[in-house]
Amino acid sequence: MAGLMLAFGFFFFSSCTLFNHTVEDSETRLQSGNPESALSEVNRVLEEDGHNEDALLLKAEILAELARMEDSPDRRENYYREMRETLSTPGFEPSGRFRSRRDQLSRSAWNREQEAGLRLLQQENARNYRQIVSHFENAIVINPDSSTTYSLKATTHYSNGDLRLAIETLETGRNRILDFPADYSEKLAFLYLEEGQLEQSASLYRYLLDRDPDNTSIRDGLINAHILAGNHHESVPLLRELAGESPENIHYQESLVTELVFRASGLADSLSGVPSLSEADADELIRQLEEAEQMIRSLIDRQPSREEFTYAAAALYKNSAQILLSLSDSEHVQETLADSLRERSNHLLHTALPLWETVAERNPENREIWNSLYQIYTQLGMSEEAEATRSRINL
Repeated sequence: MAGLMLAFGFFFFSSCTLFNHTVEDSETRLQSGNPESALSEVNRVLEEDGHNEDALLLKAEILAELARMEDSPDRRENYYREMRETLSTPGFEPSGRFRSRRDQLSRSAWNREQEAGLRLLQQENARNYRQIVSHFENAIVINPDSSTTYSLKATTHYSNGDLRLAIETLETGRNRILDFPADYSEKLAFLYLEEGQLEQSASLYRYLLDRDPDNTSIRDGLINAHILAGNHHESVPLLRELAGESPENIHYQESLVTELVFRASGLADSLSGVPSLSEADADELIRQLEEAEQMIRSLIDRQPSREEFTYAAAALYKNSAQILLSLSDSEHVQETLADSLRERSNHLLHTALPLWETVAERNPENREIWNSLYQIYTQLGMSEEAEATRSRINL
């Protein structure tokens, strides 16, 4: 037994010595500028001892050097993939020295690829597009948990007009990285919006807003998704909130008015098909129209010189009158309610008239505006004014 133990000990010692010499040989070959030969030598060591830390680290260094020697970045990916697999060999507990050197090697290679891609991206040269993408793809192979690289790669695709690839890049990063940054997810929500995936965009914006309810940028994005999707009932409460928080922001007020009008128009369309229009439904429609009117008046009071506000108010009153008049003519509406709707419609036309006259005088060559004025005169029974307007525009 003692003889066996001594023999085993001698064999093990000899093997370790052989491994050490082979690793040293590989290092010598690498330093002498022969990385392919060095890789063959170190692979021989790893065939015998797959957990030899010195050999694993040396192999990773050789692969990094082979990648660096490739002029074209699109031919480096396989080296980097093998390098990462080498440094994450399963089945053993690496030492602190191994982990430190592993992280250093990975970080160095990742920095080299990412910085090269970023330099080219900043040059804004379309001819470098494929090369930039290859640099960032290499960086992702080296470190698949770098959210920054996914963002830069997506930016590259977007700058080149490849919206779908930009989306796929950020989707991959978000699915792979547990703590994917919120601003990159917001970027993805915007790209969904731009591509027309409105429900997906709104869903992601809602998710982000739940986690950061005071983020105005995210709320703006969610509102845009609702507006483009025609979800006016969703956009109106959010716009009311923003308009209340930032009363000086005219853009929020304008958007709110527009959405209020669309919402009321949608309600009117739905009511026109009901078997019997109730007084409660009519009151709700009138309430929505009045809210839009109040917002328009507020905008005019704040900026009376903005001609488009005057035109918007004139159009709103006229369209509201037409909506109510159309509902009053429905055979399913009780006569008393129909009379009330016609009276309300007539009042709106009288309110709209001076606004249309102002707009028409400011735009004497615009036939559509004068035609609208002619229609109002006619509906109000103002035949002389209607005839004068008709003659003016040669209707």
